[in-house]
Amino acid sequence: MGRGATTEQQCRAAFRDIEEDLRNGLLIHAPVPWPDVFRRADYLSEQHAARQGQRTIDLLHVAIALESGAKNFLSFDRRQRRLAEAAGLKVKP
Repeated sequence: MGRGATTEQQCRAAFRDIEEDLRNGLLIHAPVPWPDVFRRADYLSEQHAARQGQRTIDLLHVAIALESGAKNFLSFDRRQRRLAEAAGLKVKP
């Protein structure tokens, strides 16, 4: 799938895990305030993307976290991690 890093079987298992976490209340569906997210992503782009090379999806992921009031940011993506740290989020793992 995607860049070949994940098999179709692994992807399906991951989505089953997400559905189970939703049923168990570990995850919730939350509305996304898109106008605010796009403004925040634009700001992040102006402040960080030129130097750090983030893509649009990286900007949107971090902007959604910020607009949702997150303090921590979970990612294994190097670009997202750099941007999240620069934006003041605590990056894990």
